[in-house]
Amino acid sequence: MSIKLRKRAIISGETIKIILVAGFIILLGILFFSMIAPNYSVEKEESKNYLSVFEKVIEEADRTGKATFNLWYARSKMVYFGSRISVDVGKFKFKRRSREKNTICFCPGLSEPGDSECRDCITLDKPVFVKSLLESGTVNGGDYIYFFNGGQYWKYDNYNSLMLHGFPNDISKGWTGIPSDIDAAVKYSETSFFFFKDDDYWRYDYNPSKDIDGIAVTGKISTGWPGIPSNIDAAVKGKWDQFFFIKGDRYWQYNYNHTKSPIVNEVMSPKEGKKISDKGNWDGLPERLEPNAAVRYFNYVYLFDGAEYWKFDLDTDSAVEGNPRETAAWAEGFENLDAAVQGYEISYRLSEFDQDVFQEGCVFKIFSLPDKYIFEVNCDYLTDGN
Repeated sequence: MSIKLRKRAIISGETIKIILVAGFIILLGILFFSMIAPNYSVEKEESKNYLSVFEKVIEEADRTGKATFNLWYARSKMVYFGSRISVDVGKFKFKRRSREKNTICFCPGLSEPGDSECRDCITLDKPVFVKSLLESGTVNGGDYIYFFNGGQYWKYDNYNSLMLHGFPNDISKGWTGIPSDIDAAVKYSETSFFFFKDDDYWRYDYNPSKDIDGIAVTGKISTGWPGIPSNIDAAVKGKWDQFFFIKGDRYWQYNYNHTKSPIVNEVMSPKEGKKISDKGNWDGLPERLEPNAAVRYFNYVYLFDGAEYWKFDLDTDSAVEGNPRETAAWAEGFENLDAAVQGYEISYRLSEFDQDVFQEGCVFKIFSLPDKYIFEVNCDYLTDGN
């Protein structure tokens, strides 16, 4: 009797092992199928996970008054819709189904321009105000380029290669006192810009630490920039304190520095200028090039001519291969610009923005007040919805 019982026990143990192995194989099969099934998405699963964490953070903020949320290494985008149904950022659109106010969603990321449907959302009981903040207490906006045409201007996020939502906007709203149909614009320092039209020029200063935001100096080109012709087509800053003013197929090299003593303010080119195609400062650019706008971004200069542009490397003093390129690469139908200038690099104070889309590299300090939430955001990437 005992021998039979032992055999039955052995058989029973082997059977259990077989069942466990089979179950494990089935489970692996289910997991594998779920990963290759059409409705499985790493981004969607990640969005759900981020939402779950964010909900707990909001609960903590409501309970204690403050909390911290990290958005690191995320494929998903965090989008604050407010009361909107969709948010446009360049050629990307994020949409939601809910119509409730003060909604924040985690949306699957987009690798190509198109629409992203956001389903993992939380609706807050009060509005959100966003403040951008870096550890130094400054806001870096140096990745922006401003383009001007007629009475309007565009704001381009050069780092992420997209035109920002809400543009074009009126020059009078973003650059108070600067006229429409300008001829050229150039950035002098972190806080100063020069605009040119006909035979006049304007210096625009932006320094929030000193409550400066507007025109500081205006005058005649012949007085402020002696030797430079009127009605120039483009202007750009080169190396050191050198500026280049372009009219037709010619340019004038100018040394300008008001921080030195004595002040440097002199044209380095002959009265009639030099041809862009001549050997010297702009090697590799064609004779037919007559830029209508120019802008420097880091150590590259972009020269726009109608529906084409040329890219020039200041480090090698030569044109980059692949020229000319279509201006449509910046934005569809983008051509015949009046001027372009690199954006603000430094803002010295916290500012409230209508920022709405955040991705990896963001840390949020969330404060829950009786009538609103304040999100202080420190980002490697931060898209301004304005």
